Amino acid sequence: MRIVWDATTARVLATVSHQNVHSEGQITTDQLDLFAYPTQGLPDSLDALVLTSDLQARGRLFKPGTTRTPVPAAERDDRLLGFLVADTLGQLSATGVLPPAERMGIVLAGDLFAIENLAKRGGFGDVRDVWRAFRAVTRWVVGVAGNHDNFGTLGEELAFRRESGIHLLDCESVHLDGIHFAGVGGIIGPPRKPNRRREMDQLDRISRMLRRQPTMLILHQGPRTATQPGHPMVQRVCETSSPTWIVCGHDHWRNPFGDLANGTRILNTDSRTIILLREQCFEPLDSERFPKINFA
Repeated sequence: MRIVWDATTARVLATVSHQNVHSEGQITTDQLDLFAYPTQGLPDSLDALVLTSDLQARGRLFKPGTTRTPVPAAERDDRLLGFLVADTLGQLSATGVLPPAERMGIVLAGDLFAIENLAKRGGFGDVRDVWRAFRAVTRWVVGVAGNHDNFGTLGEELAFRRESGIHLLDCESVHLDGIHFAGVGGIIGPPRKPNRRREMDQLDRISRMLRRQPTMLILHQGPRTATQPGHPMVQRVCETSSPTWIVCGHDHWRNPFGDLANGTRILNTDSRTIILLREQCFEPLDSERFPKINFA
């Protein structure tokens, strides 16, 4: 199976407002666009494949242009950005802009947590309910953990993995609607910290998954390319395997699309939500409400 999208043409289906905190403590109000790209090769049972990661933000907590002046209680929304994106996908599906939930799947490439009240940047917390929110508006959810994601105690994580439509991968693979997904979570780093592994251990896991020749390899920390940031050793491992399709986050790319020397395609979802929408569903969209954007 080869899923092919037109990276030169897109439509913005919705924009999700949210707030984030930067390393110096500054609060910013930002916008997350949900981009749809016309796509061929999706399995007959799917009309859309949603890909996203690094949604480390929350709703509306502080007045714009201020450091930390709270909004009125009635306007406060401390939900994680992932909940807001899931709600938006559900609304787009309910109004016919996107296909019904049973004809959409979603790929999560990690890092869905932000500290309550945006007390500081980063943090580590439970994202099971964010996954469940995405599961509620799609056919299934497949993905990996980022270095900021927790799934409860070991017993709670095992129970979560058994929930219907939830596919949390770490050196594992699964076939969903004819698409062969493999995934390796976490990043390269000191193992004393959560969701980090020694370089040789992480690279070994990635190599093992590549040998399964998946349709898509989901990573949190992806490879470097000639023009975009990433991990050079992950690049080396991926370039010495058969070409595949990698979805990753962690490092932000100005252009979400890239490739490696061996023909591997990469889609970077850091702080993005990308919808690969069946071409027959993309073309009929209202051109005035959702004008085409040409990147060529």
